[in-house]
Amino acid sequence: MDIASLVFFRLVFAASILTEIIKHLGGGWLKAYYIDPPVHFTFFGFGWVRPVPDEWLYVVFWLIGAFAVLMFFGAFYRISAIMVFVGWTYTFLLDQATYRNHYYLLSLMALLMIFMPAHRALSIDAWLRPKLRSDTAPAWSLWLLRAQLGVVYLFAGVAKVNPDWLSGEPMRAIFTERQHGASIDLLFANPWVVYAFVWAGMLLDLLVVPGLLWRRTRIFAFLAAGGFHLTNALVLVKVGVFPWFMLLATMLYFHPSWPRLGGLWKSRSKLPKPARSQPSESTPPARLQPSQKVTLGLLSIYMTIQILLPLRQHLYPGMTAWTHQGHRWSWRVKLNHKVPVKISFTTINPDTGVASEIPVARMLPPWQRRVIATKPDMILQFAHYCYARQKAEGYDYEIRAYITVSLNGREPQLLIDPNVDLAKVERNLWPAKWILPLEDSSP
Repeated sequence: MDIASLVFFRLVFAASILTEIIKHLGGGWLKAYYIDPPVHFTFFGFGWVRPVPDEWLYVVFWLIGAFAVLMFFGAFYRISAIMVFVGWTYTFLLDQATYRNHYYLLSLMALLMIFMPAHRALSIDAWLRPKLRSDTAPAWSLWLLRAQLGVVYLFAGVAKVNPDWLSGEPMRAIFTERQHGASIDLLFANPWVVYAFVWAGMLLDLLVVPGLLWRRTRIFAFLAAGGFHLTNALVLVKVGVFPWFMLLATMLYFHPSWPRLGGLWKSRSKLPKPARSQPSESTPPARLQPSQKVTLGLLSIYMTIQILLPLRQHLYPGMTAWTHQGHRWSWRVKLNHKVPVKISFTTINPDTGVASEIPVARMLPPWQRRVIATKPDMILQFAHYCYARQKAEGYDYEIRAYITVSLNGREPQLLIDPNVDLAKVERNLWPAKWILPLEDSSP
């Protein structure tokens, strides 16, 4: 295939990483999210990922930005791609309280870009090494990127087919808490506007990929996706670079040669054209080379993982939006509007029964308290942290939590069994019996 589309995506991806790095360094996010909090909530299985000293953490972010610039210009591409993946994924894994779907997507794309020959054209590498130049690239590279984007759209759409979303929540709550000016806020308060966003968002996620794959509907699907992502960028101001990245990445579904339109970027050789006729019955089928078999096998494994991870939520009982088990890595975008009402952790002396409240407000910043109070696995991790601190002081007290949460406009209710000693609960991936079931299932 023509390499032009792959080169375009290299520019988009590197620019997206660089934008996020600038926001973290210039907007104070690095200090607020990674340096100030005394506690970092690690992902299960990644407890070994620890923050480096504060001054070195700044160096890490600067290095990611520098390698993103090199990647943008196609300089030392393989090394740059590896370093962007390692650096970005490291910062992503530092604290699950900062989990964002687009952070995860950028990490996956960084992994894929290591293996993409996106530096063989319009790059410093190709300029310095003429033998590296090529106007074509293996077709699997483009289809892999398309498949990854397709997984995001598909599972985001399937997740929206639930009573809460169709009833208007949490879009109604999102519109209410965002301040856009009196006239705009009045418009978003209209129930018909809320339902228009609800149905448009769900249908677009479900249908945009099939629409992009079919040439006759491609331009209409792209325009619909453009309107959707631009609206998200302007209305949901906290989604960062995600809508812009998705909008530009969606252009991967166009013909691979589309960046050459207008004649500003011409190829040096004749580009391959797709076959328009089927091979004759007498033509023997082509056999895969060993290297092609390996590539096909690795691609199959990767895409199988990407499909199975979002499906694991169905292995857990209860409502995913409430229990949060199976929520991450599943492309459940803007589906949960959970508001913590009461947050209380206490230590209980098992011998005397005397209870003492843990000063959570002095231990965690406000943003981190709001995040952990709605996610049971992080509540458990904080309880283990408190237990480790008291254990170091020579105490062996129980740790209990009393936390009430409102989900998508429901009346607040207990999220965690307040009678369970969380210090003795093992952190694992099994269904958590200490998470209380949602009593009000109706939105």
